Amino acid sequence: MSDYLRPTIIFLIVGMAWFAGAYGESVTIGHGSSVAASEGSSAEGILVSDGTITQSSVSSVGVIDDLNIDPWVKNAKGDYAEIGVTGTNVAGLSYSDNYFPVKDSVGVSDAVWAQQWIGASSADSLNAYSYASNAAGDEAKAEITIDHGSLSGYYNAAYAGPAPWLGMDRGAFVQQKADHATGNSILINTWAKNVLNDRAGSKTEISDGVLNGYSALAYAVKNTNGPGTARVQVNQLSVSAPYGSIGQSMSAIDHWGDTSQVAVKINGGNLYSYPYDVNIPAVAYSISDISRKTYASQSYDAETLGFGRGWRTSYSRDMKIPYQPLIMPVLLYGRVQPGEIEGTG
Repeated sequence: MSDYLRPTIIFLIVGMAWFAGAYGESVTIGHGSSVAASEGSSAEGILVSDGTITQSSVSSVGVIDDLNIDPWVKNAKGDYAEIGVTGTNVAGLSYSDNYFPVKDSVGVSDAVWAQQWIGASSADSLNAYSYASNAAGDEAKAEITIDHGSLSGYYNAAYAGPAPWLGMDRGAFVQQKADHATGNSILINTWAKNVLNDRAGSKTEISDGVLNGYSALAYAVKNTNGPGTARVQVNQLSVSAPYGSIGQSMSAIDHWGDTSQVAVKINGGNLYSYPYDVNIPAVAYSISDISRKTYASQSYDAETLGFGRGWRTSYSRDMKIPYQPLIMPVLLYGRVQPGEIEGTG
């Protein structure tokens, strides 16, 4: 778990509910979540709570026709966290989550959080997300959508509340990770937006490829006497698509319209490492203060295989005042071989 998601989780198991699903029935986890299983298939769910922290899990044998799990938590201050997964014709499902305070209710706490772990050997469609917001209007979301594919080692989390480790009075935070995914198409979005409408986001698009690793986080924060910030960072991305395509972009835009973006797209090839250089991270952020900063950077190790063409694009734009990055965005860093890389800086 990352530094910003460090609640101490102690499960005091005082109650347990089991539900078995069969043809024409469903498994219910908490309030409103359901798993509908076909004839010849089965699903089993567990719900455990000590009245403060709640944990649930689902496992299946065979195919789940319709999957919908979507717990949320909220405190009296307006901090909100939600996680969820939906899918159709899902086989080999493994799912677990936990959340604080009590699920689907408003509780008394300084912060709220929710997290989930998901795996599926195959699915016609699968969507998983985590979302955080607060009463001030800061938001963040992490989401993965798979069409006719599989997912393993997936984790996401949402946290809303104070962030003293960042020197911030409030914030909305999300994180997602995946060990492996396949699909006709895989779409991954991780973004944050603060109350002033400063935004930062990362978008990954994979067509006919394999995701070999992904990790990203995003947050929107505000200090009472300081600037608001929206930030996204991709810590790991590796994709193989020799007969497909890979697209990855990092972008930031503030409420004035100042914009920074870096992107890479490869048709028929591999994205081995993103970022490639620890000194040049894959990051984008927007800061609303007098300086009006937006910033984006990336580094990567990529290869085209001769089955298509690869290209990259990267640009920065300022409005009314000079663009003020810490360092200039990296247009291309690392090795790209063989094939042609084109674009505009």
